[in-house]
Amino acid sequence: MKHRINELLNISVILLSCTIQTSSITISPCAKWETNGLTILGTGTAGNSSEELNEPASISFHQPTQQLYIADHKNARVQMLKVNQPVPIVQSVATNLYFPLHIYVDDESVQVGEECHQCFGVAVDNDKNVYISDALRDRILKWSKDLNTTTIVAGVSDQPGIAPNLLRNPHGLYVTRNGSYVYAVDTGNSRIQKWAKDAREGVTIIGSSNGTAGNDSTSLRNPISVFVDEITNIIYVADTDNHRVMRWLPNMIKGEIIAGTGTQGNSSHQLNVPNDITFDMDGNLYVSDFNNHRIQVFRLIDNQSCSSLGKLAMSVTYP
Repeated sequence: MKHRINELLNISVILLSCTIQTSSITISPCAKWETNGLTILGTGTAGNSSEELNEPASISFHQPTQQLYIADHKNARVQMLKVNQPVPIVQSVATNLYFPLHIYVDDESVQVGEECHQCFGVAVDNDKNVYISDALRDRILKWSKDLNTTTIVAGVSDQPGIAPNLLRNPHGLYVTRNGSYVYAVDTGNSRIQKWAKDAREGVTIIGSSNGTAGNDSTSLRNPISVFVDEITNIIYVADTDNHRVMRWLPNMIKGEIIAGTGTQGNSSHQLNVPNDITFDMDGNLYVSDFNNHRIQVFRLIDNQSCSSLGKLAMSVTYP
């Protein structure tokens, strides 16, 4: 496997180039995971040995090889964990980085053409256009591979706010494979904004449009990352400062907790500032439990279809 590390100035964006095969798994919108998570890496205390982590920020699962990549933020490295071994194998695949915050795994080298001052998220569409959340300047950038140009696709530079055309400290993002939609984690406004291609304004699809944080089933508090199913539009959010992972079905106002309790803690059923989420080929949910310095996996235990939703199901495809 070939690894390619791409750093921009002091940007905490890691690009890993790997050979990836396309595969998918179907997860019901009513799927359930174990209440108690299993710690697969980390001890609950910050450390720098191979078995320890110090504020794991982002995770990315390489499905064909069953390898999990971790941006080990305060240790300035990227760790790779082979999860399909009787005894998990951990190794550093990149070191001496500038506090990595996000990982992107791709099947070929990806060039990034624009500097970014505080990037928290990165995504790539099918045409290898690169999208970056520039949190410090309150915008989402798109760098075009073919044109070698950078454009703003969401937000206005250096203008934080709650208006539909503005963002405040955006972190994670999800871009549909054809580039038609950008889902921006508008962290400072505690909401998820959906921007259509070439749109001048975004639409609030989760959270309060006026930027009010909350802890009920309709609200978010400083979310960090989002995962979107493009087949069913089911949305998963790391609701960071509510210490939970949430799921929203299409057109639903209320979400539901699928991991964590909403209360900060270090027990197996709790999370402490979850930063990122991903799934493996069996539908198990992985969470970077930032302040607990660990990676938690919540096993899929019930994948029966929803009687009220018929054949609606989620197809997780690893590009």
